[in-house]
Amino acid sequence: MWCKASSASLAALVVGSLSAVSQAATVSITNEVFTGNAPEVPIATPVDTTGNFMQSVTGNVPPAGVATVRLSPYAMNTDGLATTGAYSVLGAAQAGVGPFTGTATYNINAPSADLLWGSPDPYNEVTFFSEPGGMGTNLGSFNGTDLACFITSCHQESFDLVTFAASSGDIGSLMVSNSMNAMGNAPAFEFAGPDPVPLPPAIYLFGSVLGGAFWLARRKRSTVSGFGTA
Repeated sequence: MWCKASSASLAALVVGSLSAVSQAATVSITNEVFTGNAPEVPIATPVDTTGNFMQSVTGNVPPAGVATVRLSPYAMNTDGLATTGAYSVLGAAQAGVGPFTGTATYNINAPSADLLWGSPDPYNEVTFFSEPGGMGTNLGSFNGTDLACFITSCHQESFDLVTFAASSGDIGSLMVSNSMNAMGNAPAFEFAGPDPVPLPPAIYLFGSVLGGAFWLARRKRSTVSGFGTA
């Protein structure tokens, strides 16, 4: 009887602890790459968009007398991706023509994700959620000024390959958004991805080993208990 009560109490404690960890999950930037050529990142399809959004764009849109509309996140590459690497754009408006703002929501369902962030701006924002479709708990938000490279040069015309990771569990979804600046214009948010990063296979193997060890320990306890009552 004591063993059953103890097992039940332990199970409740574990579930409660896991629930607390899940509720306290946050997303942080775990890696940034902003030197050399930006690697080509797959184009993801959003589950929802608002405002001005364009997908699978290639090349730059040069100045047309007033301002640059958009600059490819591959612009500083020397391997040809500046014109061939596909990317997505939010709020690609010329000064005086906009403002055009927008959002795009992507399901991640993985513990981390890469985003190729082209010329980060304070008006570009990435927000993470615990559930798909931009639902659930807000796990954190970042704008261009949160990137280490912002104080050097990536906010001008370069890129930053950013890896975001959850402190526990999976990132359900992320939303990229673009807002107006103080002049009432919306600088473009050029990006590629997001590209979910699954857990390494070794993690799943480790989980299986733990599960097997728990099963063996439970079987051993059952055997000993049966022997004692015979």
